[in-house]
Amino acid sequence: MESSHRLRVAELAAEVTTLAGQLTGVRAELSALALAEAAANPCPAWCLGDHDPDDGHLGEHSNVILSRASFADDGEPDELRVQLAESGSGGPVVAIGQRLDDLWGPDMTPAEARRLAGALIAAADDAQAPAGSR
Repeated sequence: MESSHRLRVAELAAEVTTLAGQLTGVRAELSALALAEAAANPCPAWCLGDHDPDDGHLGEHSNVILSRASFADDGEPDELRVQLAESGSGGPVVAIGQRLDDLWGPDMTPAEARRLAGALIAAADDAQAPAGSR
């Protein structure tokens, strides 16, 4: 009986060794696939690059603190966040979000973001123009 247990243990050890070898091969194949995917879809210059190949590209975000906005429960003022993100085949989009509510506005093309920036600058200039200057 003891020899049959030893034989079974040896058989199981051989199976474990075989499965471990197969697992190493599967890991190598997955690693090669991930590298091939990354090479086929390289990160654009603006991407932070710390993402899985299946995830979209994201750029750094900029924050604009809103001094007249309500304060969050944590006592911090609200802010807008601006970030580049991947939109699939249409190229990058400019995304604007609000921190307090974690709301993201409509994505904009770079051209639309430039038009919005121009409109904001024009409105700010008008707001600071001396009275009677129009």
